[in-house]
Amino acid sequence: MQKSRIFKKTNCETILNNVDVKFFKPIKNKTSKNFNILVGPFSSSDYFRKGYFEFVQILKYLEKTKININIKFHIFGGYQAEKSKIIVNHGFVSQKKLKKLFNSSHLYLFLSKQDNSPNTVAESLASGVPIITFKNNGTSDLCINDYNSKVLKKFDPKLIVINILKLRKKVKILKKLSINSRKFAIEKLNVNQTEKKLYKMINKLI
Repeated sequence: MQKSRIFKKTNCETILNNVDVKFFKPIKNKTSKNFNILVGPFSSSDYFRKGYFEFVQILKYLEKTKININIKFHIFGGYQAEKSKIIVNHGFVSQKKLKKLFNSSHLYLFLSKQDNSPNTVAESLASGVPIITFKNNGTSDLCINDYNSKVLKKFDPKLIVINILKLRKKVKILKKLSINSRKFAIEKLNVNQTEKKLYKMINKLI
C-alpha cells in the first residue's frame, strides 16, 4: 500500500515590485491655492477597467452637492477627461513629468477596477502622496487603510468625496498619511530591500 505524502506547511512571503525611491521622493512644501488630486492613468483603450466612469460619478456627485473647496483633478494618460473648471488634462506624461505631478499633488485617486501591484501606486507612496482607493483592485499589498491610504470596502463616490473633504480639512491626518507613505516605500519597495528578501529566499531554497 502506497503511503500518503505529507506536505509540510511553508510560510509565504510577498516580494513587492520595487520603485526608485531616490527618483520618486517628496518635496518639502507644496505651494498651491488648490487641493490637487492626481487621477489615472486613463488609456484610450482601457479607460473602462481603469475606472474612468467611476471618476465621472465622483464629478457628478460634486456637481450635485455644489461643494466648492478649490479642488483640482489632474488627469494623466491617453484618454482625455471631459472639460471642466476642476479638471486639468495632462495626456501622456514622461516619468519626469509624472514625478512633478506627484510632487504637486496632495492625494492620488486610484480607481482601477483590477490591477496587479500597480507601479503608479508604488510611485505615489514613494513620493509621499497618500492614496484613496477601494478593496479588491490589486492594491491590497500596498495600500493600508488609515496608515498610508484611505481604502474603502467598495467604490462609493459619496464616501470618496467625504474622505477628500476630510483630508482637505484635517492637515495633520494628511501629513501623517504622507509620512507613512514614504516610510512604507523606503521599507517595503526600496530595491535594496527587495533584493535582500529575494537573495534570502533563494538561499533558503538552495
